[in-house]
Amino acid sequence: GTGEAALYWIDYLSAMAKVPFASHGYCGYFLYAVMDREYTPDITLDGAKALVKKCFEALKTRFIIDFADYTIKVVDRDGTRELRQDEL
Repeated sequence: GTGEAALYWIDYLSAMAKVPFASHGYCGYFLYAVMDREYTPDITLDGAKALVKKCFEALKTRFIIDFADYTIKVVDRDGTRELRQDEL
């Protein structure tokens, strides 16, 4: 392999596309605007954490449901791991 992490989106019809970022469900309507504006191909882990934090802030102000807990996963060449919210 190339040693690079990759993210793929698979829709309900089984179409698959490689994507730089993704969001699921109704939250995606709000989050894609934030991610499209803030994401860069050379984003660092710290930059990605800041971006995720901005996404949470957008949901707190724009989404009707207030979620108290999120699962945050990092996928990179070191594998997959979860981050706690206080690590952002």
